Amino acid sequence: MTTRLLWFTPDRYQQLLNLALERAPEEACGVLVGVTSHTGVASVEQLIMVDNIASDRHVSFRLDDAQFARVVGRTVASDQEIVGFFHSHPRGDSIPSRSDVALASYPDVPQIIVGLGHISPTVAAWRIAYGAVSRLDIAVSDAAPVSSPQDLSDFQKALILISAALALLLVITLALALLPPAPEIPR
Repeated sequence: MTTRLLWFTPDRYQQLLNLALERAPEEACGVLVGVTSHTGVASVEQLIMVDNIASDRHVSFRLDDAQFARVVGRTVASDQEIVGFFHSHPRGDSIPSRSDVALASYPDVPQIIVGLGHISPTVAAWRIAYGAVSRLDIAVSDAAPVSSPQDLSDFQKALILISAALALLLVITLALALLPPAPEIPR
């Protein structure tokens, strides 16, 4: 299921901000664990900090492989899943950097970035897939967001258009068939 919205409780959201602030001026990084509903709402139930082993932790991040493997193992053994990755930009915005885009290895998993370059931290979620970047919504509330029906795929939209065109053609054909014959024109 593709994630379309990440939902944090206020406590989890504050925990995310605190983890980023605690690690500054280095980039914090870690994994978000939770459950994704059939409508694409990913509920963030746990934030797991993973050591940043990048050569320059002030401007980049790299998850510690051994710690990440343990997180994956625990997640697989539970009824939860990895619903996102997070990292911070201690002196920047919550926008993916060129290296964030180039090094993104999980195209179906959202990337959450905490920007600490302003007076108040900013947080944004992104889908980074094969060099393409698109923004995802984040909800922060005590109650889970009301699920709305999932958007239609391009294939479903095409089927609806084709069905509508065929229905219109059928109506026109029936209307023409039901017309009385034209009167004979005198010569």
